[in-house]
Amino acid sequence: MGKNWAIVIGVNNYESLPRLKYAKRDAELMRDFLIKQAKFDRVYLFSDDSPDYEGNSTKPTLVNLRRVLRQLFNQPCLSQGDNFWFFFSGHGTRYQDQDYLMPIDADPGDIGHTGIATQYISDRLSRCGADNVVLVLDACRNQGGKALPSMGSSTALLAGQKGIISLFSCSPGQLSYEVDALKQGVFTHVLLQALGNVGRCATVEQLNQYMKSHVPKLLYHHHKHSGQTSYTRVEPIERAHLILMPQYAKPDDIEALNQSALRSDDSALAEQLQSRAIAAAAILNQAPSAKSFSRRRLIRLMGFAASGIGLGTVTAVFNRPSPSSTPNDTPSGGATPQPDRSSAASATFSPFSFKVVTVDAQGQISEPQQQQAQHFVQDLGGVALEMVVIPGGKFEMGSTASAATSPVHAVEVPTFAMGKYAVTQAQWQAIARLNAVGRTLEENPSKFKGGNRPVEQISWLEADEFCKRLSHYIGQNSRRTYRLPSEAEWEYACRAGTITSFHFGETLTPQLANYGMNRLETTPVGSFGVANAFGLYDMHGNVWEYCADYWFDNYSNALSNGDARLDKPDPRRIIRGGSWLNNMNRCQSTYRDSYGENLKDWSFNLWGGSTVGIRVVCALG
Repeated sequence: MGKNWAIVIGVNNYESLPRLKYAKRDAELMRDFLIKQAKFDRVYLFSDDSPDYEGNSTKPTLVNLRRVLRQLFNQPCLSQGDNFWFFFSGHGTRYQDQDYLMPIDADPGDIGHTGIATQYISDRLSRCGADNVVLVLDACRNQGGKALPSMGSSTALLAGQKGIISLFSCSPGQLSYEVDALKQGVFTHVLLQALGNVGRCATVEQLNQYMKSHVPKLLYHHHKHSGQTSYTRVEPIERAHLILMPQYAKPDDIEALNQSALRSDDSALAEQLQSRAIAAAAILNQAPSAKSFSRRRLIRLMGFAASGIGLGTVTAVFNRPSPSSTPNDTPSGGATPQPDRSSAASATFSPFSFKVVTVDAQGQISEPQQQQAQHFVQDLGGVALEMVVIPGGKFEMGSTASAATSPVHAVEVPTFAMGKYAVTQAQWQAIARLNAVGRTLEENPSKFKGGNRPVEQISWLEADEFCKRLSHYIGQNSRRTYRLPSEAEWEYACRAGTITSFHFGETLTPQLANYGMNRLETTPVGSFGVANAFGLYDMHGNVWEYCADYWFDNYSNALSNGDARLDKPDPRRIIRGGSWLNNMNRCQSTYRDSYGENLKDWSFNLWGGSTVGIRVVCALG
């Protein structure tokens, strides 16, 4: 177990500033929570009347606070796997383009000399040695309508640059309120609920969502307005899945943390995230709540978290079983026939029939309905590639469920063709044996072998090479250039005219899709026998599917014509659809995630590599 330390500060009785009622109590309650529930080893409390510690005063004066920040972090006191929290409840302000926290003896006429710059605090915290540092500021306090100028966004920016997770009681320009009925500040009251048995928030992402929802609600209930919105800053984005409260972590949280490690281009960060996932999985395995999960599932969680980072103690404790392949769908020996170019460009449109079902909120599946669509079959020399015609149209892309999928915006998508299924291993092998265009391709890279299973353990660059070889093979005369779909094309095709979370309806069931580690491996394409209204199969789960777009944090300035966003603010590429490993939420029509272009460089020995595949599209001119 790592070390858990904290500095907790609460100031009521300011000497030269408006006094607060409950900042001191907020700090004391936070101290009690960290010690009793979060099991912190050491908490330094600074409040109006806190007792001396080791002969030193803990009154929250400028001298005392700067002393502890200076002395405690002169040399790293913690190490990787440890946690350090800094909590402040009191006045904060902005002065000469810097944010300051105000100690008990701060002079509002000389803030630069009597306040403590948050830049200094972030710098000192970054020296503590812990790889998880959390900064919590319940500042910008309102008191009888009188308040200092509120803090800006520079603190969040500075903390993020140093890898510090920061939580703020209110957004820039807002004030932070206290509630007499609770004898607490609104933010700290909700924070303690979120971290405790009420909210049971295990991860940074969960904590952020809880705070954003409940702080305005609580404020409105007591003050009849909602002018205080908490926010969280975390960089890099992979750390959003960091587990803050391991006792509440579920298998899905551990899975998400490992997926974050897989997305990271920073090997040190990836190792840190995976180490914390292993620690959380160990706690989960020992917790009474873990009884509701099969031992095999826990073994899987521990196994894929530990692989490739030298943590032999974990694999020694759990005997990790090898996933089985399905013999019946594995290609027989011998060479794959070379495609016949003469028939490649001769594919013609024809109708095909398929079954569509819907699912209600309780998971009840409707009777299958027969529908038809147009498709053409591309011959790859004895291996068929079926392409479905997707009629053009307009749709509302995104959702309000998260910042990453906002804002919702209108997109018009031209008609195009998309693979009826994800690219199979047999199709991959047929093209991989052709001459290279830009890079070599491994003929049989997949973890879960089977000619009719989706190809996986491929990088984005290899998926792009597959499309180029396929296009070159088909020939320019066909006017069909194969490529990866844009993110807009993918979501439009997945939704197939629906506005629900899944094209099936509001929920998903294991009878309709391969997700949530129910099967612990990929399944042959089309196994579930039902498609969406366009005639596409397996759009939810089985394997993630690469898109052409680079990653953007949200849809601000998104295109409206269905094209891929190819300007490069971030080297990662979009993946959509979720996989056999992911929970239901990550398989939603709108959910988006990302991978580096060439993650095979180091991370594809992990389980995550077996979750990502490819589905091709082509324009229809």
